[in-house]
Amino acid sequence: MSDRIQAMTFEVSFCEDSQLKYRICPLINGMYYSPICWGDCKQSISFICNQLNRNLANYLREYNNITPEEICDLMGIK
Repeated sequence: MSDRIQAMTFEVSFCEDSQLKYRICPLINGMYYSPICWGDCKQSISFICNQLNRNLANYLREYNNITPEEICDLMGIK
């Protein structure tokens, strides 16, 4: 049975200018990997989603039970 991404954490914090900042971590086989994406204060949510897609490309080639779009949907990122 192949490994799969079991969950994602999604943390939101506020920068000094009150813009949102995002950190996303994959949980694979019960182990949380290092944060793979920080959105800076000026990045849009869609840009962060694109960054997430790129950063997860290697995982998703192996753990192909979930797509980047599905992850973004799960995280509420449009």
